[in-house]
Amino acid sequence: MSKGSRDRRQAREKIAQIRAREARRGRRRIWAAWTGAAAVVIAAAVGITLAVTSGGGPSAAQESVASGSAAARASPFPQPGDLTMGGRAGRTMVGLTVHPGRPGVNTVRVYLASPATAASEARLQVQGRWRTLSSCGGPCRTATVDLRGGERLAVAVAGPIGGTAAFDLPSLPAGDGTALARSATAQMNRLRTYRVAEVLSGFRSAYAYARPHQLWLRTWYGDGVQQSLWLGSSLYVKTSAGAPWRLKSKGTPAPVPYFVWDPFQPLLDARIVGTGTVSGVPVTVVTAFGGHGSDPDSVWFTLWVDRKTGRVLRSQMWAPDHFMNDRYHAFNQPAGIPRRGGG
Repeated sequence: MSKGSRDRRQAREKIAQIRAREARRGRRRIWAAWTGAAAVVIAAAVGITLAVTSGGGPSAAQESVASGSAAARASPFPQPGDLTMGGRAGRTMVGLTVHPGRPGVNTVRVYLASPATAASEARLQVQGRWRTLSSCGGPCRTATVDLRGGERLAVAVAGPIGGTAAFDLPSLPAGDGTALARSATAQMNRLRTYRVAEVLSGFRSAYAYARPHQLWLRTWYGDGVQQSLWLGSSLYVKTSAGAPWRLKSKGTPAPVPYFVWDPFQPLLDARIVGTGTVSGVPVTVVTAFGGHGSDPDSVWFTLWVDRKTGRVLRSQMWAPDHFMNDRYHAFNQPAGIPRRGGG
C-alpha cells in the first residue's frame, strides 16, 4: 500500500472515530449537524455506518444530579440573559457563561467537554490573576469574579488534553444579538448558490451548493482528495482525479440550502460581542448557544455577520471533539458543480 493510500485511510478512520464518539454520547442534534452536510456524504462515500443511540453516556445534567450537593446541581449552561461563548483549550471544548453579565459581581460558569473529566483541574485568569475554578458537578466549574466589561478571560485546563482558551468580553451588558442572528440566518436561507471552505477538527473540506438539491463536496486526506457529488437524490463518488464518478446511493435529496446551525434553531442567548473584518469586509460578531431544554446539547456558535448585506461570512461551531470553522463565499455566483460525466 502506498503512503498516500495509508494517509487517506488513516484520515478516514480518524473522522469515523470522531463521529463514533458523538454517536455514543447520543447527541442527536450534533449528529444532525454532521448529517446535513459532510456526515451523510462522506460516511456514504467511505462506507461508514454509525448508529445514533440515546443513553450512550451520561449527560452534563445527569452527571451534576448524580453528584448530589446543591453546588453540584448548578448548570454549566446559560440561562436567559447570560453572556455565553465557546472556545477551545487544547483538545478540550470550553463553554464559558457569565451571569448576570452586567458590571459588578458575576458568576462565571465553565463547561469542560470530553476528553476532560470530572477530575480535570481548571483555572480562570481575570485581569492577569489566576484562580482555581471550583467544581459544580460533572463538567461544570465556577468562580465568582468582579467584572467591568472589556476584560480578557482565560481558562486553562490541566493535563495533556488541555490548554488555554481566551475569551474577550464585550462592554457589559452585551447587546442583544437575537434579531441579528435571526435575520442573518434568514438571509443565508435565501441564497440560490454559495460555497463553503471548512476546517473541521483539522480536516479541510470545500462545498459548493446550488438549488435545487445540488451539492459538491471535496475533502482532503493527506496527499489525496475524496469527492462526492449529490445531484437530486443520487450520490456519486470519485476517489481520484482521473477516476470516473460512481453511483454510491440513491435516496434523500441533497439538503440545499444547509448550514451548520440549522439543527439548533432558534439559537439562544445571542449576544453581540464585537466587530471586526472577514477578508477586509466589516462584520459584527455574535455568539450564541445551541442547546435546548432541560438536558441541552453542549454546542456554542460564533457568527461573523456582514454589516452591509446581513449575511454570515464566517461561523465557528464549538462542541465536544468538534471544532468547526466555516467561511462562506461566492453568494449567488456560478457554483461550478461538475457534471456527472466530467469534473
